Amino acid sequence: MKKTLAFCVIALFVILLVSCTSASPPPEASPLPYPPPSVLSEVEPEDNAADEEDEPLLEEPSPFANLPHGELAIQHITFLNDYLPERIAFSYRELEAAEWIADELLAMGHPQAEIEMQTFTTEAAQLSPWAWSPLHFFDIGNHELREYSQNVLLTIPGQSEQRIVVGAHYDTLLYPGASDNASGVGLLLESAHRMRYLDHYYTIVYVFFGAEEVWWLGAYYYLDQLSEEERDQIVLMINADVLLDGDMLIYAAGYGTDRNAPNQNALTTRLDQIADGLNAAYDMGLAAMPQGLRLNSDHAPFFYAGHTVLFLFGSTYSEGIFYLDVLHSDRDNIHYIQTNMPGRTERAMSAFSVFLEDILLLRE
Repeated sequence: MKKTLAFCVIALFVILLVSCTSASPPPEASPLPYPPPSVLSEVEPEDNAADEEDEPLLEEPSPFANLPHGELAIQHITFLNDYLPERIAFSYRELEAAEWIADELLAMGHPQAEIEMQTFTTEAAQLSPWAWSPLHFFDIGNHELREYSQNVLLTIPGQSEQRIVVGAHYDTLLYPGASDNASGVGLLLESAHRMRYLDHYYTIVYVFFGAEEVWWLGAYYYLDQLSEEERDQIVLMINADVLLDGDMLIYAAGYGTDRNAPNQNALTTRLDQIADGLNAAYDMGLAAMPQGLRLNSDHAPFFYAGHTVLFLFGSTYSEGIFYLDVLHSDRDNIHYIQTNMPGRTERAMSAFSVFLEDILLLRE
């Protein structure tokens, strides 16, 4: 009898133990599959605990200075594509992506004090005149939605308090989102690493926008939080989105009230000169098409707020229409793109990386 009772107690304990250990969190809340297949993940974080504001300009060369432009970006695109697809706005997967971006910035050696997670609720929708209700009118699959989304900000001080804002959204629809918009995120992450080692005049603010797919809520919220003085300090807003859609590498620059026919100024002329020089020297194929600002992305709120903007994107253009060949489809997968459009990823990320770097090195 005692043996039978002991056996029953042990069996009950085993059943309880198995039931407790077999429970698992929702897919969105699961840990990231580290280590990521990223060159940057191999960099040891630096000790930024003390005197970060007094840290002198870095003089040591970048450990990746000899890597071709675009290579680091492609590493990041592949990671987001394979390990963090379906980054639905306001979902736990979107939050995981934001945390991964912040971790990568820290791994590069950027001080914690220069990195900010800027959270906002669904109430930010009222900031956008185009926000639809309900916010998610598209299929969100099995993703559980949160009340919050977030922007990830990195500020790299320059010699001047005037700033260039460089943005890219990291949320997606129910696709891996390689072009839309791991491509922009990868470009910004590579740029953030390179600019850490380069002397630059303007303060650079990298903004990884959340909730772009629901009418640019992250961009609107970021602008809404700026003081009038901070808005006046913005010299240029650069937006990178859908860099792998189509065979043309397009840049659209301008300011004004009409995105179909934006005005030009001395700064946009300088951007044209940079692109023309790169095309002449390296045959990059950068195409100036100001009318591209009419495409919807995070540059729009800045444009309507009166700022000069530059939109980097890939597309095919014919008879006044921009054609995006992988956007919002199962084809928006880095492996599909590399298999069916060989060379497109390398060409686009290399050209946009060099172009962006030359712009960020502009003097007053």
